[in-house]
Amino acid sequence: MHNWYEGVLQHHFRIQWGFNIKVKDQDSENTNEDKSDSDNIPDENSTLTITEKENLQKLLPTVIVPPGIAAIPKGVGTASNGKLKASEWHSLFAKNLPLVALEAFGNV
Repeated sequence: MHNWYEGVLQHHFRIQWGFNIKVKDQDSENTNEDKSDSDNIPDENSTLTITEKENLQKLLPTVIVPPGIAAIPKGVGTASNGKLKASEWHSLFAKNLPLVALEAFGNV
């Protein structure tokens, strides 16, 4: 079970949703576009839009967990955060993301 949390969930978070991945430089044509137009289109490396990812990163630190439950580091999804432990991956997917998803995607 330990490898499943650190492998499958980590892969899904990083590859499928596009958090903490290295993105290739875009063509110069795309750099001249208005940022507000490009925020709501899916990132080619992710199933989420740039705005959705930013909302999730903004809301994740606001979840308050009781003592005894693994807390999620404030910078989850960024390169500076470092690696999560298996208990933190479990807490992220089983508790934090469902709570945050209600607010982030609830009014869609």
